[in-house]
Amino acid sequence: MNPLEHALNYASRGWPVLPVWPIKDGLCSCGIANCEHPGKHPLGKLAPNGRNSATTDPVIIRRWWTKNPDANIGIATGPESRLVLVDNDPRHGGNNSKKKLERLGNFPYTVMA
Repeated sequence: MNPLEHALNYASRGWPVLPVWPIKDGLCSCGIANCEHPGKHPLGKLAPNGRNSATTDPVIIRRWWTKNPDANIGIATGPESRLVLVDNDPRHGGNNSKKKLERLGNFPYTVMA
């Protein structure tokens, strides 16, 4: 599937999406030298209100990815999507340890990436 198809699929699950800057040649394509959030921040010209621009409207989603077919996909987590994010990233102090996550208790069956 291409990014547009993925974005539409997520939206069909009730997960509001928004376009975020793609990575090109290993760097964020936003044009900011040493971008602190490469490939993870809203594509401002398409989503000027950041995460508040996120939508499940397929017409808007098609328009966004037609204008920038390489955009990464952001999903608004929290009440809008009923998704909670647990980030256990070793680059930011996490250690991907299953034991560490188990201390948080039992998780329901969920999406994991």
